[in-house]
Amino acid sequence: YRSGVPDSVVIRNTPFRYRDTMNYDLGLYVQDSWTYRRLTLNGGLRFEKLKAENSALDSPAGRFVPARSFPQVPNLPNWTDIAPRFGAAYDLFGTGKTALKFSLNRYNDARTTGIAAQYNPLAQATARLTWKDLNGDDVAQGELGCVYLAPNCEINFGQLPANFGTRSLRTYDPETARPYNVMANIGVQHQVLRNLSVTAAVVDNRFYRLPIRDNILRTRADYTPVTIYSPIDGAPITVYNLAPAKVTQVQEVDTTATSARKQVFRGYEFTMNSRLPGGATIFGGTSIDRNLTVTCDEPDNPNLDRFCDQRETAVPFRAQFKLAGSYPLPWFGIQIGGTFQSYPGAVIGTTTQLSGTTWLITPTTRYAANCTGGCTPGALVFPTLSEASLTVPLRPYGTEVLDRLNQLDLRGSKVFQLGRYKLEGQLEFFNVLNSDASLAVRGTNYGTAAFQQVATAVQGRIVRVGAQMKW
Repeated sequence: YRSGVPDSVVIRNTPFRYRDTMNYDLGLYVQDSWTYRRLTLNGGLRFEKLKAENSALDSPAGRFVPARSFPQVPNLPNWTDIAPRFGAAYDLFGTGKTALKFSLNRYNDARTTGIAAQYNPLAQATARLTWKDLNGDDVAQGELGCVYLAPNCEINFGQLPANFGTRSLRTYDPETARPYNVMANIGVQHQVLRNLSVTAAVVDNRFYRLPIRDNILRTRADYTPVTIYSPIDGAPITVYNLAPAKVTQVQEVDTTATSARKQVFRGYEFTMNSRLPGGATIFGGTSIDRNLTVTCDEPDNPNLDRFCDQRETAVPFRAQFKLAGSYPLPWFGIQIGGTFQSYPGAVIGTTTQLSGTTWLITPTTRYAANCTGGCTPGALVFPTLSEASLTVPLRPYGTEVLDRLNQLDLRGSKVFQLGRYKLEGQLEFFNVLNSDASLAVRGTNYGTAAFQQVATAVQGRIVRVGAQMKW
């Protein structure tokens, strides 16, 4: 619904019955370590094989799909890879108190039958289509093959991909390589005092062979640029409207992207661990990190170019902090402890959604200077959108976050000896500060009632009383 008026529906390819089969997932690992004076080296090599398939199955006809039958599709995927591991530790001063550590490891993308499920045409599929409630009964009427806007045909099946539910809308490129990431970690660990050690480290994680999806039935030439205006500040934004003849042309091929597609994580960590006199312990630390992606190599849809390079959109580093400790009170036999955690808020992104002939952003400064055929000179221009909807980001992803979560939890316990029985009483206080930080919002579509409306918040202060009996 848009402003309370029926706007679009999501249809499904039900009924469906499918099966994905894991042929094998094999890993063989060998490792060794060598020590020379103050230097210790660790090396390892992991050999991995992964193979899955779509099994042959049938599904009956439904409201939006005919009866379907598909043969077995093997090698979804069929990968053979290696993953080397390397680590080193060096006693910097020969005192056993300061260690310089380094590691460089490759991790292959972990999968089971997830890839096979993506390309199984009998798995669940959905499509969003325009809906006009002609008779006002608030029911989306129409079946596959009916003429849009004719009686009892309120769903625009002209927007439905021609092969919806009858074949996979996605094709797996058999040459697709297995994605992997290489993580490097360098740090120093130092014993400051007898019972206090600190660690500082830098973590760099880079991802390779990233996947990309290409609709081979469309090109960038199939899109026409249209200027709209941001409802936030009125700035012009160029979006691209797909040619109507191409709306139903969907045949997506998933393959390996070029090296131009990037994902890079960088983090700085500091931790401490201390054992204090009297049996007290305290440990914790902070991590400051940022994850950047570059996806400016989209082959067919120019709408995905907006904010595609996060290196240029001021995505900030974000910090988290944790501190925990415990202490036994010597006189009463009571153990007390607590944990304080501070996390950055969840990332959100302000968007606007264009739909049909109703554009959420009104281009109040854009008028038709010269028009004929029922158009009044000086009237507002409302371009007709060929697809059911188009989501436009208004701010770069990663630059908007929800409230920071600061949570303090406290705990106390005491053991009572009752003959051969031990009874431990427990008293816990969660969210002592009674934080009401937002964890999620209902919507990011600017100007709608659900925009940044809190969907989930931290649960309020909780007190829990418990006991354990041991014998």
